Amino acid sequence: MFRRFTGGLLLVLVLGSVAEADPRRWYEDPLGDALVGVGAVGVVTGACLLHASAADLDRAKDAPTWDSYDDRYRTARAERGAGSIAVVMGSALVVCGVARWWWVADEPPRVSVAVGEGGGSIVWAGRF
Repeated sequence: MFRRFTGGLLLVLVLGSVAEADPRRWYEDPLGDALVGVGAVGVVTGACLLHASAADLDRAKDAPTWDSYDDRYRTARAERGAGSIAVVMGSALVVCGVARWWWVADEPPRVSVAVGEGGGSIVWAGRF
């Protein structure tokens, strides 16, 4: 059935697209970078608003009049609400960006089969 060739026999089967360009690395994904960058800015902004809220609440305690106390207290509550929303939304964007990086870096594995004169081999390759 098979003749033995003196030059050797090599059969290679590659499953997957050979014509594909080299996939992008996780750090080359502009959408993931943007999500993480905007999310980080949101977290920092929210933390600053929460800090300002605490300072305004402390200043409200030292207010000379009831109207002044009420204004400072309302400002502190508004800053606390906005800061909390900014921290939560920024954190969600960071998580989405990291998930996007992970998804882009996830490449289907490639399988290669090589049969030679003295035996054969199977190679399962992937990238991380």
